[in-house]
Amino acid sequence: MPAAKKIEQVQELTEFLDGASLIIGAGHSGLSVQEMEGLRGALRINDTRYRIVKNRLALRAAESLGQGDEIGSLLDGSVGLIVTREDPIPVIQALTTYVRTNRMQLRITNAVLENRVIAPQQLERLATLPSREVLLAQVMGAMNGVSQRLVSVLHTHLSSIVNVLDQRRRQLEERS
Repeated sequence: MPAAKKIEQVQELTEFLDGASLIIGAGHSGLSVQEMEGLRGALRINDTRYRIVKNRLALRAAESLGQGDEIGSLLDGSVGLIVTREDPIPVIQALTTYVRTNRMQLRITNAVLENRVIAPQQLERLATLPSREVLLAQVMGAMNGVSQRLVSVLHTHLSSIVNVLDQRRRQLEERS
């Protein structure tokens, strides 16, 4: 029979993981306390939290959420979980920037983004994406460009038709 303390820890982990848009498994062995605190500080954006977990308890919490396979792929060795419920891209960018600038030896096992497992290499690619606002502006600019080209083409053809009709009118006026 599981101890009451472990049941409580599983419940806490279930609440911690529930509703997460991004969960990153990050190995913490070999990191100093200062590096860990710096990492936690860098990840405070978007209410992101980093928590060191016991693999077996985290797996039980994940199974209770129906994500045992996905989150189980993060639990490789001594890991902590980076969890956010907000937009994941700024978190990924902050993490990769902090690790790169501080030359940390942080081992990323995998990540779960919107219930899909993502490899560390894919996280690197996501970190290079522009922000959501910039992407929306680019899409809107592209859509606006298409409509402007359509109007330009229609205007050119209509102008040609008007010119032909105007010339034909002049011809008929000269004959009369």
